[in-house]
Parts: sequence; C-alpha cells; structure tokens
Amino acid sequence: MATPYILKISVIAGTAELEEENYHLRSELQTEVDINRQNERRINQLEKIERLENASKKAIVELKSEISTLKSQLYQARKDVRDKGKYISSLEEQLIILANQGVDLADNAGGPPTGRDQAIGYLRGCMRGRTLEWFDDEITTKQNWELANLLYNTGQANLVAVNGRTAIQIGANGINEAGP
Repeated sequence: MATPYILKISVIAGTAELEEENYHLRSELQTEVDINRQNERRINQLEKIERLENASKKAIVELKSEISTLKSQLYQARKDVRDKGKYISSLEEQLIILANQGVDLADNAGGPPTGRDQAIGYLRGCMRGRTLEWFDDEITTKQNWELANLLYNTGQANLVAVNGRTAIQIGANGINEAGP
C-alpha cells in the first residue's frame, strides 16, 4: 500500500503536468484566436475591396454610356457644322441668283411681293430641317424692333427712303423716340 507521502508527491507531480498541459493548450488556443482575428480582418478587407470593385464597375459602365452619348453628340455636331457650311454656300449662291434676277433686297416700297419678300422666299426654298426652323424662328417671324422703330419715327416708307439721309434731315427726335 502506498503511503500518503508518496500519494501527495504523485498528486503534486500530476498537477504540475496538468498545469503544463493547460499552459500549452491555452497557448495553442490563443494562437487560434489570433489567427481567427487576422482572418476576420482579411475577410473585412476583401469585402470592402469587393464593394469598391463593384462600385468601380458600375461607374465604368456609366462612364462608357456617357462617352457613347458624347460621341454620338459630337458626330451630330460635326455633321451639323458640315451641313451648315453647305447651307451657307447655298445661301451665298442664292444671293447671287437673286442679284442676277434683279431682285432688290432693299426694295420695300410698293405692293407685295417686295424685294425682301421675294428674297426670303428664295432663301426658304434652299433650306431644310432644323436650318429652316431656325430661319423661321430667328429671322422671318421675329419683329426687328430697331428697324420698325426707325421707320416709324422717321416717317419714311422704307429703308430706301431712309438711306442717305442725315439725322437733321429726318429729324433728330425721330431717331431717338420710342416706337409704337
């Protein structure tokens, strides 16, 4: 039979072994906890990177769409410039034709059609699409208030009558007064 002293030594030795084993297990557990924390940080970083990549892909798609739209607008603008150049050349040719046909653009006297009306008719005939719309909106339908004011206040029938006269001949007040 074992003596109590030997039992006590065995218990102490067993406790020391258990403490050492416990220390090693705690150490391994702490290592695993540290590894898990590192993995969680990496996962969070990867998720953040994935969100940023998705946002970047979305932005790239939007920018490509915007670039495509801008290219289309640029193409149309270049075409419009080229077409307007053709229209300007055509208008210049029409002015020469008008002069050759004896249409006097300054002739606003007499009954319709006046030289101005004839010229506008010829000009409208050589325009199409947006250019014609612009011409009608900006040229033929707008009242030229400065011209109307000049004719009204000078008492002259047309620009031909005003041409060559001085402010004294017309009347200084006529030029400066407001129209109807």
